[in-house]
Amino acid sequence: MECYISDNGRLFQREVNNIHRRTEVFDPFTLFKNNIFFDKALHELFADFQDGNLDPYKKPVIWETGIFKLAFFILFILMVFFLIKIRNFYIERENEKLRIEIENHTKDLVILLDKLQKSKERLKIKLENQEKLTRLICHDIKSPLRFINLNLKSLISTTDDMEIKESLISTQETAEELYHFVLNSLDYTKLFLTDDEYRETINLRQLIHEKIMIFRNLAAKKNIDIINNVDENIILNNNKALLEMLFHNLIDNAVKYTSIGTVTISAHQKEQNIIVSIQDTGNGMNPEKLGRINNYQNTDVYISKGIGYKVITEIVKKTGAKMKLKNRLGGGLEVKIWLTLYN
Repeated sequence: MECYISDNGRLFQREVNNIHRRTEVFDPFTLFKNNIFFDKALHELFADFQDGNLDPYKKPVIWETGIFKLAFFILFILMVFFLIKIRNFYIERENEKLRIEIENHTKDLVILLDKLQKSKERLKIKLENQEKLTRLICHDIKSPLRFINLNLKSLISTTDDMEIKESLISTQETAEELYHFVLNSLDYTKLFLTDDEYRETINLRQLIHEKIMIFRNLAAKKNIDIINNVDENIILNNNKALLEMLFHNLIDNAVKYTSIGTVTISAHQKEQNIIVSIQDTGNGMNPEKLGRINNYQNTDVYISKGIGYKVITEIVKKTGAKMKLKNRLGGGLEVKIWLTLYN
């Protein structure tokens, strides 16, 4: 049978245990001698007994029993467990909602991407058709212009009348400008059909050499030496088709505006850039036009009636390069191109 103990009895027992731990003495006479608290606690304990508050046979209340304490502990554990289960259920339900929402958005995105892909294919077909039409038109114009240009040159060489000769020379120069305009128009059309995101490994010296071989006959007729000083070890990663168009136009301009002399192409590496220099010994360029071309990389300003340098500056933008033109002190023009080593 469990024995009921009053609050004073519990205080008395707890203090006895505390004093025992501090003094390590268990003898009650030594332990409680001259201890004021012991006298007070013992007095209150006897008072409880006299008042009937201390009954060794009285049953304890329910919340003081060990079974109640055990049941309360188990109930607390069960409550925590069910709270965790409820929280996990809520999280799983929210995750399921999120999964369904993501699936719906993914389906919509797939449908949208499919539409965009089809639109891209249709646009590509239209551009290809437009490019074919432009090529046909330019080819039909280019061939007669070349024939006219050759005939005018022949007439100029056989005519002695200076007035007629000057008129033929003016007409021949106009025909030649129109011929180059047609060639640049073809390049400009190709420019927008080229995938500028495509990159490959390029040997710069080899690429420059291929372009020089195209102009060697024309350069020889004009007594121009084209010198390739590009180091054969310079390798970069860029769009080859765009670089071919870029250097084709630059070398073409250098040869076109140089009568007798040299066109020198050199390159060197500086940190993560390849700096390409194209120098000629021609007449240089009008400072106003030169300034417009240099500013075109940052602002879409008007360059000239032709589109030669417009093609060049557009290619420079697409390849992530930089370009600067300047007249040389000894005569001629220098074009510098900054290409990134790894694009």
